[in-house]
Amino acid sequence: MADIARAYSDILNKFSVLGAGWVQFDEPALCMDLSEEDIVLFSKIYERILSEKKNTKVLLQTYFGDIRDCYNKVVTMPFDGIGLDFVEGKKTLELVKSFGFSENKTLFAGVVNGKNIWRNNYSNTVNLIRELGEYCNEIVLSTSCSLIHVPYTLKNESSLFQEYKKHLAFAEEKLTELSELKKNTIMQRSCFNGGIC
Repeated sequence: MADIARAYSDILNKFSVLGAGWVQFDEPALCMDLSEEDIVLFSKIYERILSEKKNTKVLLQTYFGDIRDCYNKVVTMPFDGIGLDFVEGKKTLELVKSFGFSENKTLFAGVVNGKNIWRNNYSNTVNLIRELGEYCNEIVLSTSCSLIHVPYTLKNESSLFQEYKKHLAFAEEKLTELSELKKNTIMQRSCFNGGIC
């Protein structure tokens, strides 16, 4: 494991030299059942990696569930941003409300489903975002996971009835949803406690 940590810290250092603003590490395994040994190992590896981040900000991205077994540890580590899944993460909101979120970190809130093809329920999602604003200083709206699981765009689906299409959102449409959710949230609460990106 020391070799892996060293290799990634070297890569991160090179990104810093090149002037990269952000580097993302995907760790969906954190949403699985973890033992204390797993959490200790994760901490040791990333403490070594993060020691080389310098001016480059590091995002820890999780998805396909919640990180209930390691939430308290993760939010104390020197990541600049943490991505949490609010779609499949059954306890994600509860974790944020119960244990808080670091004021010097950015929450990348996975609020648009990245796995299915259905449109987002804006009303429910805006309420969720507003609730998160009470616990987080800065929020970036994101999909719950990568959009590789859905088709590219509805624009090419000429054979689908319009009645069907109005209920669907593929990758491109989900990005539009994120933009519209940001606008809707800001309009509904101009005094939002923190920034939304």
